[in-house]
Amino acid sequence: MIFSGARRFCGLVVRVRVVRLGLVVGAVALACGGGAGARPAPSAPAAAHLYWTIILGGKVRKASLDGTGVATIATGQTYPTGVAVDGTNLYWTNLGASNTIVESNLDGTNAMTIATGNTPYGVAVGGGHLYWADYGNGGNPKDKIVEANLDGTNAKTIAITPFPVAVAVGGGHLYWADTGTKIVEASLNGANARTIAKGKKFFPVGVAVAGGHLYWATSAYGHGAGNDTIVEANLNGTGAKTIATEGYGQLRGLAAGGGHLYWTFADTIVEANLDGTGATTIVTKQNRPGGVAVGP
Repeated sequence: MIFSGARRFCGLVVRVRVVRLGLVVGAVALACGGGAGARPAPSAPAAAHLYWTIILGGKVRKASLDGTGVATIATGQTYPTGVAVDGTNLYWTNLGASNTIVESNLDGTNAMTIATGNTPYGVAVGGGHLYWADYGNGGNPKDKIVEANLDGTNAKTIAITPFPVAVAVGGGHLYWADTGTKIVEASLNGANARTIAKGKKFFPVGVAVAGGHLYWATSAYGHGAGNDTIVEANLNGTGAKTIATEGYGQLRGLAAGGGHLYWTFADTIVEANLDGTGATTIVTKQNRPGGVAVGP
């Protein structure tokens, strides 16, 4: 893997196992931290582009919100999964042997590793901080939500939680998905965490906030049958209802922006209205797209 710019790595002893959907979970690493103080938070990004990861292809891509003008902006990544964007920078997570959080310009240039984790899945940015869901070894105390400065420094665990795979910031709160168990709402510093959605064989894989509502994507993989779903709820988790469905077990990333929802399913990217209507495939042939984000 090639990066321009500085690197910060911890010594790693990595043990990897491959599980469903081509994702990699299960690793042992030491989280990096330290460094100079935080930089100022950029202004909220205007919705103009989609960004997504290609898990099996080791790439990050960008396109217009309607799916046109697809361009590869980063290559040589190791199972890139989560992706987030602010007004000036792009962030993504790499799994496998690297287990890194990467920052770059919005066009993918000047990519550099800014932190490492155990198995960092989802990533989000908000409130002047970067957050990621670190899957750890899958259910052991290394599973956590991490907060850091936007340059990756001062990384610290703000919540211990089982099987975290997705994280989002919105409405002054932090939300994350513990796949197989629940959706959690907390303060931005991880305090006051509480479960706002759960269920039997409940496998949320993505979470997003927009228009005063919370959205999550669930996989039917754990059911052995049925459809993947997109769910809309109030920010406190009440009033949850399914607003869109997909096929079985291949729903991954979820994002909201520009008055629309976007999700990755199988080898495609889908756009829909915030109420789930008008779902349309806008990008195809993506070789296992992972996370998706909306930004400038």
